[in-house]
Amino acid sequence: MQNDFEGVSKRMNDLKVNENNNESKNAERPGMKFKALASYKRNLGSPIGDEINLQGNILYTFVSKHPNCEGWWKVTNEEGACGYVPGNRLTPYKKPTTLPWLENKREEQANETPFFGALPPKATPYVPTYNHKGLTELAANKGPETYYCEICDKQLNGPRPFTAHLASRGHKEEVELRAIYGN
Repeated sequence: MQNDFEGVSKRMNDLKVNENNNESKNAERPGMKFKALASYKRNLGSPIGDEINLQGNILYTFVSKHPNCEGWWKVTNEEGACGYVPGNRLTPYKKPTTLPWLENKREEQANETPFFGALPPKATPYVPTYNHKGLTELAANKGPETYYCEICDKQLNGPRPFTAHLASRGHKEEVELRAIYGN
């Protein structure tokens, strides 16, 4: 039983040492920017002093640690409010310079230098994907007789309805009937 208690107390001491190491890594100094890891709602009747709310999308500037409770930090938010917050809910803010997934592409592009005397790649003109040859030819002949189906005796009002009609079941049946009966 005594050994269990000693083991637990030793682990607690190890945790305290690790916490102290983590605090020294952050090296809080006045003017340093922090971002909230988790939100915190202030306690109006706090014995520590004035507290402020923490929100994840706001930057906080470190002012000082509380003289009696080192886990509480005095910070100011972007709106100018100043107060104490739990220090374990803040993380140092690092302004992103580039997007991490684009860094590799920049390195690859820098490595891809053309050979001496090589021509730069030729630009190709844009070709629309759905530009069907039949539609452009039909649209060029803008007369109403262009969109008339002699087999079905139907007048259609444009190139798209006309091509849709040619692909329709009714038109195909009329073509088969004419082939059978010879009209």
